[in-house]
Amino acid sequence: MNAPLVGWQGASVKHDAKMHPTLRGHLNVPHEQYHGGPGISKSKLDEFAVSPRHFWLRYEQEQPAPEEKSEALVIGAASHCAVLEPDLFAARYIAEPENAPKRPTKAQLDAKKPSDTALYSIEYWRELADAHIDKIILTASQYQECLQLRDCVWNEPSAASLLKYGVAEQSFYAEDPLTGLLLKCRPDFLTDGGMFLDLKFVRDASPGGFGRACANDRYDVQSAFYPEVAQMADAPVDPDVFAFIAVEKNPYGPVCAIYVADVEMRTSGSNKWRSEVSRLAECYHSGNWPAYTPEPMPIRFPNYAKVL
Repeated sequence: MNAPLVGWQGASVKHDAKMHPTLRGHLNVPHEQYHGGPGISKSKLDEFAVSPRHFWLRYEQEQPAPEEKSEALVIGAASHCAVLEPDLFAARYIAEPENAPKRPTKAQLDAKKPSDTALYSIEYWRELADAHIDKIILTASQYQECLQLRDCVWNEPSAASLLKYGVAEQSFYAEDPLTGLLLKCRPDFLTDGGMFLDLKFVRDASPGGFGRACANDRYDVQSAFYPEVAQMADAPVDPDVFAFIAVEKNPYGPVCAIYVADVEMRTSGSNKWRSEVSRLAECYHSGNWPAYTPEPMPIRFPNYAKVL
């Protein structure tokens, strides 16, 4: 058995798989526990791909900046729930009542002597939250958008057939045999046949548009990393098929398309994540987290700006 990973100046590596022996295999862990817990995920590798320094600043400094749950993340989670777990959506989310006053602002909440209007708003929203303590309150338009996205996907026969049998939001953990790092992934959906599906909300779901999104957002890494980590976790998955459900948020209504990552895309992703995990382990051992330019390099001055 390999010795535990030791980083710079003898410090233990918090993503060392041996420090977390219970995190192995196919686990049903809460969303917050997965994202806040140990393990190298695809999103962490995305940050490392920008530069090791970016990764360290976000995940490794002693007191990393707290990450606030933005409105976009809340709506994204609600949209995923509506599409992937439609039977649970109403149990987790509600729409604010039509006659609800505007939500109190931070200034109103912090005011020493709020106005009567502000007091009414504060009390109304406090009572509403207390009455639905286990639910997230969406605006009426947000709630309706989630239902439209759900109907768009489920009215697409090929998408509906893929989502008919399976489970959403499952987590997989495995020890990387080459570095000893704990790897993890959390696919949007795993069919009963062992196929991974990922739901993407995009501006352009056309073949060309989604292809560009795959390159810009490194979906090739995702298409390889997820099934390979799941295989390391001894999960019965099909490593040769990874599908995306791309939903375009068109102003006149959502549009859905289904795409499958081919061999070249998955091979590209596998090569990238394997190289990045190896380099990440080197950074842990050396304590060196370089930024964009470890050594001075020529400026990439754009041709359109040159006068020669």
